[in-house]
Amino acid sequence: MQIIHIDNSNIKGSDIGGVVSYIRDIVTDNTLVFKFVGSGDPLFDGFIQVTKQTQHNLIFLVKLFLIQFKLPDNKETIYHIHEAYMRLPFLFFRKSKFILTFHGHKHDSIKIRKNCISYFLYEFLTKRLINKFDGFISNSDEIYNFYAERYNITKGKQISIPVCVDLNIFKKANSNMLRKEKGVLKDEKIILSVGRIAYEKNLDLLLESFELCYTKYYNNNYKLLIGGEGFELETIKYKAEKLQSIIHIRFLGKLSISEVVEYMSIADIFTITSFREGGPIVLKEALSCNLKVVSVPVGDVPTVLPYFKGSILSSYDPDEFAFAMIEALSFGDVDYSNERKQFSKEFFQKDINHFYTSILG
Repeated sequence: MQIIHIDNSNIKGSDIGGVVSYIRDIVTDNTLVFKFVGSGDPLFDGFIQVTKQTQHNLIFLVKLFLIQFKLPDNKETIYHIHEAYMRLPFLFFRKSKFILTFHGHKHDSIKIRKNCISYFLYEFLTKRLINKFDGFISNSDEIYNFYAERYNITKGKQISIPVCVDLNIFKKANSNMLRKEKGVLKDEKIILSVGRIAYEKNLDLLLESFELCYTKYYNNNYKLLIGGEGFELETIKYKAEKLQSIIHIRFLGKLSISEVVEYMSIADIFTITSFREGGPIVLKEALSCNLKVVSVPVGDVPTVLPYFKGSILSSYDPDEFAFAMIEALSFGDVDYSNERKQFSKEFFQKDINHFYTSILG
């Protein structure tokens, strides 16, 4: 059996979260034979280059169509695809099996970021190609059920497998030393948000709630750190500059994985305010760093967070979210060393490999 992943990305990139880390977690330290068809420099065995760098999806699809003539079509091969429209170049493959992984609510981001023609094509192709897959992987039942209803899925096996975390990387570092290095005072309470700065991340809620902590509840020792880049970054910065609490808000920009771990180690709480998520990997990363999380009920958060004492599930009401942050900050230190084991790569890969075997069976 061999598994061939298809995506317009380079798994040797420095991206954190999303499709890149998902693929990287599957193909590294695994007993199965993997190949990756994507963009970027072929820096390792089994990498098949479609384009030299990440390209517009239309360009990638055209070049992928040419590449597919060199790829195998046999009963021992599974193609694992991360966008339904990537199935298009392989319509005449009859022997191999095809699996699709759902990564959040992609249609929403396309609708917001792209033009109406791109959105129409995405929906058109997804609806017509969705039932040409033999299996579906989602990080929560909620995500699968949403797509099954939206695109009328009538065939294919399905499994929900939560994303995993490299527990050797995401663990709490020496917070006292790091706080000194980053100029954080001993009595300051650090509220952290890390991720893509996009509309669906709903950072307006975080800013409004932080403003309430400062103006209504008079918490002058709170600091809000926002890490990441994205299309909405300048908009969010502009909104932050209008707040009285702006003197306590800092934008960190793009962060490497090691920098994310450092900021998670010095923070007191982590926040998630998204409208849409599947199973946010950053939730598991924060918890693995012994960092309390305050989150809205999005994706699989409601099924994960209750097992982590000191972390709080809040509504989308700014006042309630502000009060949840205050409550979590007053809870004290936590130790999630036992709970974090459920996020290990070993459990993740075992479930994935079993699903691959069942698809060929």
